[in-house]
Amino acid sequence: LVGSKASPFERLNLLIASTLMHAGADAEESKKAADSVEAHTLERFRRRQLRLYMKARDDSWSDFFQNEAKFALQMSEEQTNLLLDQDFVAAAGFRNERIENVLKQMFEHGLKGKDCAAILTHTPSLALSKDGNVDKGVSSAISLLCQGLGLRRYDARKVIRSCPGLLTSQGANSAAQIVDMLGSLGVSRSSLAREKSRLPYILSRQPGALFRLAAFLASDLIRLPTDRVGPVLRRRECKPLLDSVVPLEYVLKLQASKYGDNAMLSQVVRDQIDEKYRVMKYSAKLLRDVFGVEDMAKIVAAFPGVLLLEASSQISPVVNLLENEIGIPRNDVGKVLQAFPALLDSNIENMKDSFSFMQSIGVSQDDLPKIIRAFP
Repeated sequence: LVGSKASPFERLNLLIASTLMHAGADAEESKKAADSVEAHTLERFRRRQLRLYMKARDDSWSDFFQNEAKFALQMSEEQTNLLLDQDFVAAAGFRNERIENVLKQMFEHGLKGKDCAAILTHTPSLALSKDGNVDKGVSSAISLLCQGLGLRRYDARKVIRSCPGLLTSQGANSAAQIVDMLGSLGVSRSSLAREKSRLPYILSRQPGALFRLAAFLASDLIRLPTDRVGPVLRRRECKPLLDSVVPLEYVLKLQASKYGDNAMLSQVVRDQIDEKYRVMKYSAKLLRDVFGVEDMAKIVAAFPGVLLLEASSQISPVVNLLENEIGIPRNDVGKVLQAFPALLDSNIENMKDSFSFMQSIGVSQDDLPKIIRAFP
C-alpha cells in the first residue's frame, strides 16, 4: 500500500488509520474513520477536477465547439493525469501535514484515539480544515461542555464522540446558542448536563429552526408558557417533532453531499419545513376551533406528536368515531382528548375492535361514553 503504486488517497487512509491506532483506537474504529476521510477527500477532489475541466473547456470553447466529444474525452483524461501525477498537495489540495496537525491539536485537548476515530467518522471534513487548524472549534466545544455545563472531561468526550459537527467552529457556536436559548425557555444548564445521553441530539440542531419552533409553541395558537417550552423540547417524546421541523445539521450535510446542489437542497428543505408548519397550524386550529379543545398547550405538552398528525386521515376519523359511533357529545370530546391526547394517534380499526369487545362482554351502548370519558 505504501509503494509507488498507492494513490494519494490510499496513502492518506493509511496515515490516518496508523495514527489513530497508535493513539489507542482499535483497528476497526481506525479503518472506519480513515475510510470516511478518504471518501470525503475523494469526493472533494472529484469536484475540483470537474471545476478545472469546466474552466479549461470554457477557455477553449472554440475548439470544444468544433469537436465536442473528442475534446471532452481528451480534457478529462489529461486533467486527471495532470492532477494525479502531482504531489498530494496539488492532487487533492490538502497536505498530509495539515491532517497531522488536526490530529495533533485534538490530542493536545485531551481527546484519545477512540474519540478522534469517532469524530472523523461522522465529521470527516474536520480532517481537511483550513491550514489544519481546529483549535478554536475544539476548545470552544470542550469549554461549553466542561465549563458551561459542568460535565466531567470523560463525559464531555462521550458527548463529542456522538455529536457530529460539534468540534467545528460553526458547530460549537451553534451548540452555545442552543444552550443559551434553552436557558431562556426554562431549561437550566444543570438539568441539561444531567441528560448526557441526549445532549448530542439537542446540541446538533439548528438554532434558527429551533427558535422558530419555540415561537410557534408560545404563539396564540398553542399558548404554551415560555418557561415550559424548553422542558417540552428536550423531552424524548418531542424528537419526532424536532426531526420534522428542526433537522440535524449533520443530516442536512449528508443530504447535501448526495444531492450535489446545496442551494437547491436548502430550498427543498425549507419548503418541506414550511409545509410541516402548515399542517401543524391546520391541525391545531381544527382541534381548538372545531373539536372543542380548550387547552392546546396541555395537549402539546403531553403529546407533542399531535402536531404532526394529518387532520383528514387521523384526527377527524378519531373524533368522528368518538362522537358518532361511541356517542360522546361534541362538548365532551375536547375534554377526553385533553385528558388523553395520545388517543388521537390510535389506530381506528383497533379502537373499533376494543369497542366491539366491550359490547360483547355486556357493556351497553349507553355506558360506553361514560367509560371512555373516565378511562380513555
